[in-house]
Order: sequence, then structure tokens, then C-alpha cells
Amino acid sequence: MFGEQPDDLWLWVETCKRWQAQDLTAAKAAKADQYVAAVEAFAASNTVILALADELAAGINETLAKSDLELGVQTLADALARQANPFPDAPPGCRSATR
Repeated sequence: MFGEQPDDLWLWVETCKRWQAQDLTAAKAAKADQYVAAVEAFAASNTVILALADELAAGINETLAKSDLELGVQTLADALARQANPFPDAPPGCRSATR
């Protein structure tokens, strides 16, 4: 659905232009301006949403492409790596819980 929306945004922009071209009262002109701002905000957020969805899909598709054996081995390797270094982001002097 989101992937198709950018193709249809021109319809909303065209609607904005048509409304703004009419002889509107001040109140309706303000509403038309709000509509324009909302369409612009939606277009910007839709671009961000689509970019994030593409990033997530790439990672998910990569995971789905692996066999159960590959996933099991990767999970085991990750668990062993965490056990060997439970605080990978800590500064070097702070990694040991006992001193």
C-alpha cells in the first residue's frame, strides 16, 4: 500500500492547486493551506517509511533465505560470543565484573 502511495500523491497536490485557485473565504483558504501542509508532511513521512521498510525487508529477506541449520549455528555462535564478552560496548577497563 505505501509503495503505491507516492504514485498517487500528484492527485492530492492537484486537488490542492484547484482549491487554492478558487475564490475562497479566509477560513477556507486557511483550511486549504492546512491541507497543502498535511500533504507535504505526508509525502515526506511516506518517503521515510518506504526507506525504512526497504531496509527492514532486506534484513528479513536475508534471514528468511537461511536454512534452519544456518540460523541455529548463527544463534549458537552469537550466544557463545556474548558469553565470552557479555559487555561488547563497554570500555576495555569496564568489561570484567570481578576485579
